[in-house]
Amino acid sequence: MPSFMLFWYKKITKALKVLKRVKTKKRIMGKIIFKLVVFIVALSLFCMIFADVSEARRRGGGSPPPPPPPCPTRQAGCYDLSDNRADSGSLAQDSFGFYLSETAYIPGGCSASAAKTVDQAKILNPDDHVGACGCVAGADFDNQAEAAKRCCGDDSQDCAATSKNALCVIDSDYRNSRWVLPAAAKFDIIYVGCQNREKLFDGNSWIDCLSFSKQALGSPSREYLCTGGQGPGTLAECCGPSACLSKTNGRRMQSGGSVEAQDATHYCASDRKFTTDLDIKDQASCDNAKNLDGAPANFKWTGTKCCSEADDRKGVGGNAINEYYNDETGGCWDSKPVMSISFVDDKQDVVNFEGQFHGCAIAESLFNPGNDEYLSLSDKHTGDALISDAPYCTTDPQQSYFCSFREKWLPTQGQDRTQLKTAPFAVQNTQTTSQSECCAPSSCWDGQRCVNDQSISPTSSNALEGYRCMLGNWIEATPKSTPDGRAFGYCPNLSQCLVNPAGNSADNNNPSKNPQCISSGQYQADNLCFLGNWSTRTTAIALELLSMKPEGDFTLSCDKTESTLSQLDYLTPSGKTASSYFGQNANNVCILQFQSNTLIGSSFNAPFTNDAAFDLFGVQDCNNAQAQDGNYHECDASSHLLYNKKMESVIYSKSSLSIDEPNLVEAFFAFLKDPLRTLTSALKQKLTQPSFPITSYGEGITKFDRIYIAKKGTKEVFGVLQSDSAVVQYKNLPGDQICGFAKEFTRQKGGSNSGIECRQDGSSTYLLLQGNQLTNFRPEIAWSDVTSKVRLD
Repeated sequence: MPSFMLFWYKKITKALKVLKRVKTKKRIMGKIIFKLVVFIVALSLFCMIFADVSEARRRGGGSPPPPPPPCPTRQAGCYDLSDNRADSGSLAQDSFGFYLSETAYIPGGCSASAAKTVDQAKILNPDDHVGACGCVAGADFDNQAEAAKRCCGDDSQDCAATSKNALCVIDSDYRNSRWVLPAAAKFDIIYVGCQNREKLFDGNSWIDCLSFSKQALGSPSREYLCTGGQGPGTLAECCGPSACLSKTNGRRMQSGGSVEAQDATHYCASDRKFTTDLDIKDQASCDNAKNLDGAPANFKWTGTKCCSEADDRKGVGGNAINEYYNDETGGCWDSKPVMSISFVDDKQDVVNFEGQFHGCAIAESLFNPGNDEYLSLSDKHTGDALISDAPYCTTDPQQSYFCSFREKWLPTQGQDRTQLKTAPFAVQNTQTTSQSECCAPSSCWDGQRCVNDQSISPTSSNALEGYRCMLGNWIEATPKSTPDGRAFGYCPNLSQCLVNPAGNSADNNNPSKNPQCISSGQYQADNLCFLGNWSTRTTAIALELLSMKPEGDFTLSCDKTESTLSQLDYLTPSGKTASSYFGQNANNVCILQFQSNTLIGSSFNAPFTNDAAFDLFGVQDCNNAQAQDGNYHECDASSHLLYNKKMESVIYSKSSLSIDEPNLVEAFFAFLKDPLRTLTSALKQKLTQPSFPITSYGEGITKFDRIYIAKKGTKEVFGVLQSDSAVVQYKNLPGDQICGFAKEFTRQKGGSNSGIECRQDGSSTYLLLQGNQLTNFRPEIAWSDVTSKVRLD
């Protein structure tokens, strides 16, 4: 068949194919078929005529045939599977047909119109030519890749393919692909959408989460972490304070950044490494830490560790671990930071001092019984007990807080709260009152507050009724008087005596200085503190002498030296007069006479010397009696002179003396106090309407400046004098004569206001002599008349 007929044949065939695909009504289809039949018949006639002409020419007749027409061509470019030309980059992977690298012709009864036929110019594989690769939408060609892989994205097998360390990256919908070259991807993280994974180029190969969990790369090295799973952001780089090496995908974290992985929170530390435990890192890593949402975590650096990071709040698998530990500047309590000085909770029962937890009386349960379990807590890092349980009144090193009796740490407010003090009576433990509390060592607790020491202010009122805070202790306090009875006040304890309310409390118990009070057994001049009351050394000597007498008649007189020693001006062996030793240096002299013996006792206000011992009493020395024990000792073997160095007192007798130290307390009550009480009690009953103002019925007489006791048979005289008061009791003596004498003396010395009263009661007669300012009467004027001059014969 001639070529032109072949051409028309193909045209008709193609038209028929088109007609088959067109759905028209039967009427239209019939017209088309009719025209087609007419065309075919005409074509057949034409062919017959053409054949006859050709034959005639072959036989030598007619003109030469015309040349064949040029062959049809196809332009260079992209074609789909239907051989339709398409724009570059417009074809999907499954619609690419071929690529013509140049214009080509279709051969067949025509003259060639291009260098190559279409079949010769066709490129069927996009990996073979950059242009063919460019036909596929989003594909990327790499000449350096292996031949079979040069086009990235032309088929699904290219997803995450590698060639010569280049990575084919295709997005999840396969629309965009690209080669990531190793030269530009070192230590970078790339997300491959078609695989839904991130990959890391370590400089030699591409790795993903399936092959590692942590990887250190670069210099200085950074740690890369695989968080697990798929999707973008599964790889993270810890850059620390340095610049990050990754730049495309993944997570890039500076110091403090955090990411979740393997059910734990991992923090990027300043050393460019990931950690779940910031306790092993530095302060910068702790301070810069952030939550997973990027917000500041506000963790606390406690000196060497970090409190509150995720591992302190939950362990692997989310199990709570409740971290507790002590550190340098703070601690971690139940995974919460507690810095110095801060409390664990509102109870204020546990505080952190300089990194250590201290409980306030946790073992006690008066106020806070529910915290005993704290004692079982241990330090996570050392295993030791977490808290140190402080006893009451412990203070912190800065003296800012103290452990209160209320079992909580309370501010000292600048006060000394170091000793536990207790109220002297039962107090209910409430929010405002308590039985005890911490105060200064010199203060006392009254149930509500600390009371200051009152020992330095002896004239102030008692802090509590009947009680006084004295040097940190409550004492049952009663007012005391000075030796002259003119001032009153209080001493630190009941056994002390008041010397001078205006004295210096620092000199207390030091009689040689200016004390407010002195202790029992101490003295100034003749005034002796005896069990908290003023007595005299004269009284003590009298008690010693009374302990030496046998049963029977006796006379004891304690009076001034001029009244008891009638010959004080006799010359001693050294040429001095006796008065030079007595006089102002000696106090009263006591003389005890019984049977044929006479004992003399006296106290001195200056040390008793060996010269005085020899001159006054003919004793060579008192070297054997230098003990400071408050007892009498023999000066020498003769036993004529006894010396009490502590009391600076002597007792002398011409005959040898035997020493039997009495119980001064018992002797005081037996010989002096009890008889005086009996006497004053009787006076109270008898002197119901005295003729003058009476300030005391003898109760104030405790010093016994002068004492007179005489007994002969059934007759007795007992009298004491102190200051401006004197009382005398007579037994079995003519009371009418005694009272008559008193009446006459009254008449002579000032009438009814003279200060003398006399009463009789059976066999006893009572005499009261009291000084009176109106008459200037002094009992000592009549003392010898009413005592030593009364005859018992």
